[in-house]
Amino acid sequence: MDKFALITQMNETLDQVRDFLHNDGGDVQVVDIDENNKVYILFSGSCLQCKSKEFTKEIGIFETLKVNFPQITGLLEVN
Repeated sequence: MDKFALITQMNETLDQVRDFLHNDGGDVQVVDIDENNKVYILFSGSCLQCKSKEFTKEIGIFETLKVNFPQITGLLEVN
């Protein structure tokens, strides 16, 4: 699978948690994946200043992606 298709599938998978983010005025998007299978995400809206962002990143986003894409090795936030 090419990189663009993989990123698209990951963003579709994040629809599982995206409704919770939208309810609070935020959003997240997978923007890249590197050769070591680290995934780069971009938060927007209220997620940028949310006190629960790290929890959401690790428990909500990383775990959701890891279940569906076991090859990923990490999750990094870009600004």
